[in-house]
Amino acid sequence: MKLRLLGCGTSSGVPRVGGDWGLCDRDEPRNRRRRAAILVSYDRARILVDTPPDLREQLLDAEVSDVEAVIWTHDHADHCHGIDDLRQL
Repeated sequence: MKLRLLGCGTSSGVPRVGGDWGLCDRDEPRNRRRRAAILVSYDRARILVDTPPDLREQLLDAEVSDVEAVIWTHDHADHCHGIDDLRQL
């Protein structure tokens, strides 16, 4: 089984709109973070945990072309508003 973090940022991402980096160092490239999502791969099956608004970019970067199931941890916007991006899969 493999776990891949597709995003680990806050509910607004890092940096926030307007350029607010919070306590993160803007000169560190790893501090640019998308909202939380996880891809679980087991054999040929892929399970997606959460569908944040950044999902399209996350799936493209991870070269994901299919998902067998989705698990939502809760119904806040930063965890479910990317659901529409699943239509193409």
